[in-house]
Amino acid sequence: DFLTLVAFGRENGPTTPSPLDGIPPKIPHLLLGCSKEVFGLPLMDLLFCSKEFTKLVESKYDGSIPARCVEMDSLNHWNILASSKFSSVLGHELKWITSAASSQRQQRKEVKKD
Repeated sequence: DFLTLVAFGRENGPTTPSPLDGIPPKIPHLLLGCSKEVFGLPLMDLLFCSKEFTKLVESKYDGSIPARCVEMDSLNHWNILASSKFSSVLGHELKWITSAASSQRQQRKEVKKD
């Protein structure tokens, strides 16, 4: 509650829903973050429950929705998007997400045939 209040403010903090409360869309999920975002803390995981959300997505539909959470070793949260490390990790993970989406489409086609 305190972290939500700090991140979203006094007005919006109490009304900001947890990502764990909703139903995830039926598409592959890729969550990228820094393992030590702010003061050595994994902010993505503390605020947005990224690891728990990944588990929720994977379990919600019996594994039919691929989900992955990747934390990069970076002490500089502010320029991670411009870093070569982010570009490399994103390139690698986009191959995974493309493959996962393709497998998901194939499974849906097979289910429709039956």
